[in-house]
This record gives sequence, C-alpha cells and structure tokens, in this order.
Amino acid sequence: MKILIVDDNAGNRGLASRMLRLNPQIAITEADSGPACLELAAMEQFDIILLDISMPGMDGIETCALLRGLKTYAATRIIACTAHASTRDGRSLLSQGFTSVLTKPFLLAELYEAIGC
Repeated sequence: MKILIVDDNAGNRGLASRMLRLNPQIAITEADSGPACLELAAMEQFDIILLDISMPGMDGIETCALLRGLKTYAATRIIACTAHASTRDGRSLLSQGFTSVLTKPFLLAELYEAIGC
C-alpha cells in the first residue's frame, strides 16, 4: 500500500509517518504543501492520501478538488486530516470530495482504521 502524507507541519508528517511505518506493507511518501502533493501525484500513483486541511497557500480542500479532477485520482481514498472537525465540518469535507475525516491528534488505532489496516 502506498500512502502520501501531506501536511505543512513537519512534526505532524513525521508522527503520521512513524505510525504508518509500523506496518511493513505500507510505503510512505511525504509532501509539505498542496503543490508538492500534486507534483508527486503526477509522477506516482498512491492508494491513499492523508491530506491536511489547513495549509498556507493551497489548502487541503483546493488540493483535494484538483486531485479529484485527475482521472487517476477520481476514486482514490483521500482522507482529510484536521484539528477543526466538528460533525458539521466533517460532513462538509465529505461533500467536497474527501473519503473520510481524521481528527488531529489521532491515535494509532484511529489512523489504521481510517486507512483500512
């Protein structure tokens, strides 16, 4: 399974990466912005994208919309990662193309459940 972690905060990326690397069947790639995510997505196909919502410049919502516009990412699991997810916010994110929502800080079990491990 190939997962792309996109977050402008290096600590958040590192934590998610360390959690996922506990499973040797998961290959991790990291990006620090929406444009970096799109660049990587153009070069490589990922099974799951963990996408931070609050990033400077291009936020996660805009990045998700651009990914969904690509034929190769129309059905990819894109998980919104946010510290600001009320039930209403979560429904809004789902309606904007995200597969599911993961609220930060998340536990290992929540992350693995979100990605289906």
